[in-house]
Amino acid sequence: MILNIFDRTITNARAGLHLTRARKRKACGGKIHRYKVPTMDFSPEETAFISEVSARADELRACDDFRAAMFKFTGWSLAHYLSTAPDMRPLVKDKASYLMGLSAVYLFHAGATSLTAAALRNTALTYAVCSKGRASAIVTHMVKSGLLIAEQPRTRGTRLVLGPRLETYFIDELRSTIDSMLALSPVASQALARLDDPAFFGKYVRIVLPFGAAMFQAFGDGPPEIRLFTQRDAGWPIALDLLNTAPDAPAAISVSRLAARFAVSRPHILKLLKDADTAGLLTWSAKTREAAVTPMLQMLTARVVAGAFAITEAALNRALAVP
Repeated sequence: MILNIFDRTITNARAGLHLTRARKRKACGGKIHRYKVPTMDFSPEETAFISEVSARADELRACDDFRAAMFKFTGWSLAHYLSTAPDMRPLVKDKASYLMGLSAVYLFHAGATSLTAAALRNTALTYAVCSKGRASAIVTHMVKSGLLIAEQPRTRGTRLVLGPRLETYFIDELRSTIDSMLALSPVASQALARLDDPAFFGKYVRIVLPFGAAMFQAFGDGPPEIRLFTQRDAGWPIALDLLNTAPDAPAAISVSRLAARFAVSRPHILKLLKDADTAGLLTWSAKTREAAVTPMLQMLTARVVAGAFAITEAALNRALAVP
């Protein structure tokens, strides 16, 4: 799973204007929840980060090596999702779950008493990740599956610690992202050599989540079309599977295979394909069971991946500069 960056507020970001974090809608698990989020101005550091990342994403998309790097990254992302343990997969199946997991890693590295169930729920509400109820359900799953471990005896406000699998997942993800960027980023090789240092990873996480959240608040989920994938159960991995299966010409699609592969229902797959066809992201024929990725989806994927690379590079630069 990755943060999405789109162009609709780049002008304001580059001009250094105050952007707001007001969010009125957020899809969580396929359902739309309405709730108010405090409106906050970005700090000068956040505004500078947004401007830097926006410009860098454009530069990356123009690089000759970008397309190869993009397909390397998306191929790894799909393989990583499919190889994830069953009890871990609910944490990476959509953006809200993924950001909750990353928030847990961030709070753990932020301080000795920072990681609690209440702190995780508050983080979700502060950055409009998901509703309070959804956040509570995700925290409960992480504790029951051993991804988070509660100190004993457990009381109200009990501190949580990371289970080894949760941090390992995000370290492996970062390693593969950096590896995909080697031909594009001058800091990739240096950062890759430092990644086995737990202190360096902690510095990176403490930087990437707050600034990444600022990007998320500035640019939101992007055009409504891409939300067909990013806000549905296993939607983004399914999009990546289709991108690799039918990138340029129609290819036979087995609805049953997709449903089994991503542990979702056949109606879920059929609705996703139909909606994506209506939105112009795919061409889908229910009669011939063939689909093809359209230039629009390829373009949106390139923007998502370039944004992920730019955010990662900017955070790595700052982490490498910290003594």
